[in-house]
Amino acid sequence: TSGLDASTSLVVCDFLKDLADICSTTIISVVHQPRYEIFKKFDNLILLAPGGKVVYSGPMSEVRDFFQSYGYIVPPNCNPADFYMDVIAADSQIVSAKKGMTVQNLIDESKRRFDAENASYVPQHFSEEFIAQRERTSHMAQFIMYLARNMRLFYVRRPARLLLEALICCGGACLLSFALPSRTFFQVSAQYALGGLLFVLFTHFAALPTFGPEHTIAMRELNSGFKKFAYFMGKDVASFPKVLYLPVLFSLQYTIIAPNVMYYEYLLVFLSMAYASFGSGILLSASLNEATAQMAAVLASFTYLLFSGYNPDLDTIWAGAPCKIVGEIATGISPIRWALDALLATEFERSTEFWRLCTNFAIYKSGFNADVLLYVKCVIMLGLGVVFRAVAFLVFCRTTRL
Repeated sequence: TSGLDASTSLVVCDFLKDLADICSTTIISVVHQPRYEIFKKFDNLILLAPGGKVVYSGPMSEVRDFFQSYGYIVPPNCNPADFYMDVIAADSQIVSAKKGMTVQNLIDESKRRFDAENASYVPQHFSEEFIAQRERTSHMAQFIMYLARNMRLFYVRRPARLLLEALICCGGACLLSFALPSRTFFQVSAQYALGGLLFVLFTHFAALPTFGPEHTIAMRELNSGFKKFAYFMGKDVASFPKVLYLPVLFSLQYTIIAPNVMYYEYLLVFLSMAYASFGSGILLSASLNEATAQMAAVLASFTYLLFSGYNPDLDTIWAGAPCKIVGEIATGISPIRWALDALLATEFERSTEFWRLCTNFAIYKSGFNADVLLYVKCVIMLGLGVVFRAVAFLVFCRTTRL
């Protein structure tokens, strides 16, 4: 009821009271300085002192007797809720009690009463034997539950976000195609490299909501006995429709640039790159908070372009690295590098004889391997996606540990 006036607060509480009675359900509410009509509607009451310590927990009908037994008597014409809050705040100028009585005494008495009432009561469904022997939900059942929940969350409750992602993906691909003509080897390289950068940015930002806003929810559920692998896979598999439809939308530029690559090959490369870059986005989402992950997604996308072999070329990167294996690893984890390699090699393999001679030399100089099939490079990108997800799962397990 924060921010509501007294009359509106009463209307809200009347509705919640009727809802609890009609549906036979429990409603937990946190209220601050409630008016008397609101205060008396509650069936049970918990009063907390600073630090979250329980001063009173029990039926509303017994709270007056509890405080009176310690000398705290509600004055006439005083709202009991305000009086009890003054007691908890230990304001001696407002309330009076037995000599030597403090709020800590009330806290200790509340704990003693709770321990006494529950010392001999151990329900069967809370016994250690039952907890040890109870049947736990299988990994598959938990996976299906999380998958269904995330499908609703990603595609039913956020239609505006899906539409925005689709429009940006289509618009960005078409604008890039019109802005960059593709006639020479270097123009085609720029077309594919900048297209790869744009596409990786799209998929990164589409993947960031996977875990970012839900770290607290994940910690609560996973530390209650749910399986981390089922939770993670439910999130990952629920994102597959995005991995599929974003490349389809981005491939609309195919009709504009009219490359020598067949459409199914073009689409296959972008599907593979989507799986890899989406895995990279999931890793960022599992590792960082939402604001930091957005900045890291931009940085990672440009880093992939830097190590793609477009400019500088792969030989230059490998020569400038502390050792060649470091350079090969840096270029090897770039989805843009493998997409660029696959598309350029296939593009000029089907060019005219003159262009083939010129461009084969250019491809050789750039460090790309025209002898490796396009499908092999797509498999490498799919492998990158698996590696990114495996690392993301390990990070996710660590960040959700109490």
